[in-house]
Amino acid sequence: MSNAGPIADERRITQALNVFFPGEAWTIETLKGDGSNRRYARLRSGERKAVAMVLPIATGGQSEEAGSEQAAAELPFVNIARYLAPHDFPVPHLFGYDTTADVVLLEDLGNRHLADLFLDTGVPEDRYSEALDVLLRFQCLHGESADCLMFGREYDAELWRWEFEHFREYGAERRSGRELPTSDRQELDRLFRVLAKRIACLPRVPVHRDYHCRNLMIDAHGRLRWIDFQDALMGPALYDVASLLYDAYVDIPDAVRKQLFERYATAAEGEGLVLSDDPELDLDLLAVQRMLKAAGRFVQFEQVKGLQGYTQHIPELLRRSREIIQARRQALPELGTLYDIQQTLVPEWQA
Repeated sequence: MSNAGPIADERRITQALNVFFPGEAWTIETLKGDGSNRRYARLRSGERKAVAMVLPIATGGQSEEAGSEQAAAELPFVNIARYLAPHDFPVPHLFGYDTTADVVLLEDLGNRHLADLFLDTGVPEDRYSEALDVLLRFQCLHGESADCLMFGREYDAELWRWEFEHFREYGAERRSGRELPTSDRQELDRLFRVLAKRIACLPRVPVHRDYHCRNLMIDAHGRLRWIDFQDALMGPALYDVASLLYDAYVDIPDAVRKQLFERYATAAEGEGLVLSDDPELDLDLLAVQRMLKAAGRFVQFEQVKGLQGYTQHIPELLRRSREIIQARRQALPELGTLYDIQQTLVPEWQA
């Protein structure tokens, strides 16, 4: 669980607990990790509950997400949570952050995610509508505070290009074990830059950046709650919408996805939020971008970090991306060429 093992993490957690809850005895239960470089533990002291987020010492808590590398005076998770909580956003309560132990103590939101509701009812459309409503309110915070880190970070064209490149490296080449010719790589780089420029020109609002069913929790009171928002930054509103509606972990039928998006777009128009000149087209572009990024990241999780269980989602991501690309070839020819060049390395894109 730690750079030096579970015992070292327990010592750091105990240090933080002694700072914020002196004199109390706690039990510490290591939780299963995810794809991030953070580790978690569930804490109990009688009826009191909490979760410890243990930050990697080697990076000083810095995120692995590209574009989040800038040094900050305050831990991004703490900074953004402190900004969002008074605005009535469903972030976990912060008990405290021990900067010497690099441990954040948080409200325990339980174990149930939005993804778990699919097992009970199919697509929980009411909860997805709620998630989009809260997201829209978040997007309308545009430019309200210079004290919150997310307003000073942005999804720029170079970052979008890098994320397209991430799929080429991991989702195509490393996954297949073969490399593209130099001429194909050069053409892909040109295409990536064209698509990245288009996305970067979309109107900017706050973006959660990882808005999907495993980062939306259902607490003990049945309330929808947010986690994993530390990489929030300024970018296109449709990115988080695409992330939620084209989720890597669940399958939302096209008819339901269309209905949810139309409801969201109508609400956004009512709030005066400009999504793009062609919201449906740009939603499809961002959905492809997001799914390719996820596919590349899942290969990296397995090959670099040794994390299992993520690559099983890649075939469905690539199947969906193939359908969108084929339908949008005329409107977005760069996507079609991107597909054609990498097709020989991507089994799901072959006939």
